[in-house]
Amino acid sequence: MIEEQLKQAKLACRKMQNIDKDTKIKALEAISKNLISNIDYIVAENKKDVACAKENGISEAMVDRLLLTRSRIESIANDVLKVAGLHDCIGEVVREIKRPNGLIIKQVRIPIGTVATIYESRPNVTVDIAAICIKTNNVCILKGGKEAINSNIALVRVIKEAITNILPENVVNLIEKTDRSVVTEVITANNYIDVVVPRGGAGLIQHVVNNATVPVIETGAGICHLYIDQEADLEMAVEVAVNAKISRPSVCNAIETILVHQGVANEFLTLLKPRFDKIKIFGDEIVLKYLEGNKATTKNYATEYDDYICNIKVVDDIEEAIEAMLDQPMDCVESADLGKASRISDAAGRYIEFCKSTFPAHLGLDGYKIVVDCANGATYHIAPNVLRELGAEVIEIGTDPNGININEKCGATDVKALQEKVLETKADVGLAYDGDGDRIMMVDHLGNKVDGDQILFIIAREALRSGQLKGGVVGTLMSNMSLEIALKMLGVPFVRANVGDRYVLEKMVEHSWTLGGENSGHIIIADKNTTGDGIIASLAVLSAMVQHRLSLNELASAVKLFPQVLINVRFAGGDNPLESEAVKAVAADVEKRLEGKGRILLRKSGTEPLIRVMVECEDGVLAKQCAEEIAEAVKAN
Repeated sequence: MIEEQLKQAKLACRKMQNIDKDTKIKALEAISKNLISNIDYIVAENKKDVACAKENGISEAMVDRLLLTRSRIESIANDVLKVAGLHDCIGEVVREIKRPNGLIIKQVRIPIGTVATIYESRPNVTVDIAAICIKTNNVCILKGGKEAINSNIALVRVIKEAITNILPENVVNLIEKTDRSVVTEVITANNYIDVVVPRGGAGLIQHVVNNATVPVIETGAGICHLYIDQEADLEMAVEVAVNAKISRPSVCNAIETILVHQGVANEFLTLLKPRFDKIKIFGDEIVLKYLEGNKATTKNYATEYDDYICNIKVVDDIEEAIEAMLDQPMDCVESADLGKASRISDAAGRYIEFCKSTFPAHLGLDGYKIVVDCANGATYHIAPNVLRELGAEVIEIGTDPNGININEKCGATDVKALQEKVLETKADVGLAYDGDGDRIMMVDHLGNKVDGDQILFIIAREALRSGQLKGGVVGTLMSNMSLEIALKMLGVPFVRANVGDRYVLEKMVEHSWTLGGENSGHIIIADKNTTGDGIIASLAVLSAMVQHRLSLNELASAVKLFPQVLINVRFAGGDNPLESEAVKAVAADVEKRLEGKGRILLRKSGTEPLIRVMVECEDGVLAKQCAEEIAEAVKAN
């Protein structure tokens, strides 16, 4: 039983509350000095732990984590001095409120009390925790791993010797019993312990979190990532990777995963290979072409190895790199550390004026009747006012958000209500935005839907006519073939990006073009805004209507959308059906039959065992027939 030890620590808390900052600094300086004076003693005791660890077959990396050398002890002693020099926050008034009745309420920083730390075989943590607790007027209970028991006993003796006659007794306490049942006793000692902090691997942390009755400060596992961007100095990146993985793999800030931008994967992995020859690799298909290793799984990416093992993954861009990290456990930070938010009181007015500034100054919307569907979302109080201030008669729908009706049978994702309203009111045009306002769909005066491909063409053609089109246009793999043909007839270059506005923007930047978009209505006009903006895109179309006195129907008629047939085919998993020779043969035959009048797109889902078969052709019957042929081939393989 360790109850008596915990009781004495709790009693020490009362005395520790009143220790002033100068006394604490004196104590920490004494600890630092005594660590240096007792290096030989500490090293000798540490050797006992190291020898025992080697006998028990503990890995080289774990032995290194346990090892204390002269230079490491000197570094620990120096860190104690750094803690001594930190700002003393105890007694600090965080905020003060004076009530109308004269009552003053203060929020003041005070010590926690008795802080118990459960940690693994890391002797430096013993000194770190003791120093931090002393600095903050707290008492510490230390329960380290059994592998470091001799080292911890030596370090605590040195600390206690240093602070005798400076601080009260029992301020620093080491539980010397190595029985694992002691952990349970500590984390359920509600009468004596004020908070428990687990320091170690995911297993230790979860054990404490799941079994403690004492409040717990949950820390995260040390799963660190290194991202190599396409703009990185690759020679330096290799040196960073080597240092972060190999120098001390057992420390919590050693990397476990390297994420490499696809644009530099070839060069970086080639440079890395000879430096990582002793590292066990878990990687994706691309990585394993360069480095010997095993296929990485979700479990690998969630593992803290503390060893000469590393995951390596090739990603499309920094967004995917971030997404990979989001799948791992995360630490929370206090809201005060996140920065401050400020309100711009006239933000709506500023944005309205910005939108209007993109519309030709010599034109207006006088005489136009426009139905606006804002999807009960972000544009509800913006778009109608923009159009009214430009002179239009505006009929609103989808401008009554209640917090839960965003995109509900309205907006760009469902234009049926807009189509009905345009016909009912005999409006000239209908505009449908999505909930966050970055997409636009339109409806002509006959009630026909005009999608993102047609909108993109109208904007491109108008820019070409006015001499403002820079280069060509970026679409996506799903952009209708009729768009590509229509632009080709104008002599406008057209390239396809992967589906997603980020990929569209990447292609635009790559080619130094200023116009791109998706058939979903996400249009980027880079010389007017840096991202998709439904209002800006709709104004560009409206200006073309006004400029040439043409209806939306007339402007969109140049792009007669080809029928698209999409079939999703599930497969059992394992081998990719698209790599089957039989499927390749059927796809090749279909492409030959569709040459010049259609196209196919076959994609494997990145999230589920699904093959997406898309066939597009001016002949809808032929498109359906071809799609079904390919789908059957996929099912059979």
